[in-house]
Amino acid sequence: MGWPEAHPHRACELVLEHGLRTSDAIHLAVAQGEVKTIFREERIVFVTRDRNQAQAAREMGLTTG
Repeated sequence: MGWPEAHPHRACELVLEHGLRTSDAIHLAVAQGEVKTIFREERIVFVTRDRNQAQAAREMGLTTG
């Protein structure tokens, strides 16, 4: 699995939309882009201690924990 071209672009959007740190935005972009491909129907929980990242993840439709 390579680094899809969409991830860096999506990460930049997340930085601008949610004021996230770059690394937090990259983690979310990859999670959003790859989770359904890798885990298909399994229930996935995005775990973070960062409140801004958790809020952005929820707004993106990810379950957080």
